[in-house]
Amino acid sequence: MPPLPLSSKEEKIIDELTPLLDAPALLLHHLMELGGALPPLSPEEKKAAHLVPGCLSRVWLLPEVMGARLFFRGHAEALTTAGLLALLLILFAGEAPQAIRAYTPTFLTRLRLDQLLGAQRRSGFPHMIAAFHQAAAQMDIA
Repeated sequence: MPPLPLSSKEEKIIDELTPLLDAPALLLHHLMELGGALPPLSPEEKKAAHLVPGCLSRVWLLPEVMGARLFFRGHAEALTTAGLLALLLILFAGEAPQAIRAYTPTFLTRLRLDQLLGAQRRSGFPHMIAAFHQAAAQMDIA
């Protein structure tokens, strides 16, 4: 079975979280649970080269190439940020570099997370997306 297009994968994420829209505290709690479930990175993986610039808490992103597809591992110090990172990891997992570079997720606004998160936390999200795009661009060249 071929992989879902990114827009379909994002719709699936949104559909799964939409029932929590009327309970913002539960939505944030779920986001933090997703972040807390991310596997830890080793101290060697937490290099400055893997840090995502522009985020309030430290965020690490590690791309891995398997065939012509990219997979990512990552971690963030703050649970809410880690939850946002987890959603991006799910979204971009197994995608071609060109598809990742061409896609900008909208779930932050569509799930109204932009209204629930503080301005500083919210401002780091585009930096995480840019890090995925940059990793995809580098892998596309290699």
